[in-house]
Amino acid sequence: EMCIRASHIGIQYWQVHKAGFEAAAAELGVQTFFTGVMGDSVEQQITIMEQEIAKKPAGILVGPLNGPAFVPVINRAIAAGIPVITVDTDSPGSDRLSYIGTDGYAAGQKAADLMADLINEEGKVGVSNLVGFEACEARARGFIDRIEEAYPNMEVVAVVDDKADTEIATRVNSEMIIAN
Repeated sequence: EMCIRASHIGIQYWQVHKAGFEAAAAELGVQTFFTGVMGDSVEQQITIMEQEIAKKPAGILVGPLNGPAFVPVINRAIAAGIPVITVDTDSPGSDRLSYIGTDGYAAGQKAADLMADLINEEGKVGVSNLVGFEACEARARGFIDRIEEAYPNMEVVAVVDDKADTEIATRVNSEMIIAN
């Protein structure tokens, strides 16, 4: 059995991961288990991973909410002979075998270039983000830095924390738009 665990597992982003994971497993003839937290609790995600390690799966894919906090639990899995690959977010200080993901900073820069094209390189823009998580912060930094360095007629007027929640995102983005 292969296991994948993530944060905010109810959102579309992770549901697409789940579908791909299950399709690959069916093709390979292996069992899978998809689990994680519905929010952003690092402690809960680590607890779930510890529970899965106890079940001795053939491997674990994990999108750690906090790379440094996951070093001990990833290393425990590796020490138990369970291969671990990080997905989407990384834990570079751990013994994980590999990381599969995006360069968030470069993705943020690309998003800034696309936004600049859409608004003819002029106007106010805001950033809606899951604040406090390295992968999200890297994308936001890339976006903001690119706007500041390449688009003098554009201004980042706000960064809001949408907590990867549709209702919260609707509220904070509406407030950001009204304020600016």
